[in-house]
Amino acid sequence: MSETDLFELVKSASLFAQAILLVLVAILFCVIFFIIRKVKAFTRVGSDSEKFNSEFWAGGKIEEIHAKVEDGAYGLDGLAMVFHAGYLELEKLRKAQIADPPLLVEGVRTAMEIAIQTETSKLQRLLPSLATAASASPYIGLLGTVWGIINAFRSLTTTSQATIAQVAPGIAEALIATAMGLFAAIPAVIAYNHLSARLEDFNVQYENFADAFCNLVRRKL
Repeated sequence: MSETDLFELVKSASLFAQAILLVLVAILFCVIFFIIRKVKAFTRVGSDSEKFNSEFWAGGKIEEIHAKVEDGAYGLDGLAMVFHAGYLELEKLRKAQIADPPLLVEGVRTAMEIAIQTETSKLQRLLPSLATAASASPYIGLLGTVWGIINAFRSLTTTSQATIAQVAPGIAEALIATAMGLFAAIPAVIAYNHLSARLEDFNVQYENFADAFCNLVRRKL
């Protein structure tokens, strides 16, 4: 089928079918926008976190690392923010003259857990929208297909003899909606699964760093 034939099928479709296609096109563009935005965000956070992690464990002074964090050397998201929360809580407890080591470590760990949840929530933004697009698009396309098939068979009531030539254009028009729904759903599913896996990797990285930092604090007390 040529592009001209496809355009003519869409142009001759009912208003309801055209509305369905318009919705699916809008969903497809939103999915593409969400994917590009999230891939950029995940790449940036991953790069900044790896840079911070490598420099932190290179043996430099924690105070110097924290000064670089406050200057934005490692971005404003990711692992550096988890460290920032733990370091600030440690300094706050020291100024409050808390001398109990377990209480200090517990306070630092709690602050880092809150930071981990905050950073994870940032990365989760738009992922539910991708999941919704992935699950809803095929059903929206199926709705358009069912509507088109109903119209195709209703048109046969005006003819005395039904032929495949009479039904085929209507069926082809109806199936466009299903195809469009799949075009929107497939990249959304792939992106959602990939980004969800990366999000889990980030969460594991944050948790491991929090454990290691708390152990470091415990040894220095």
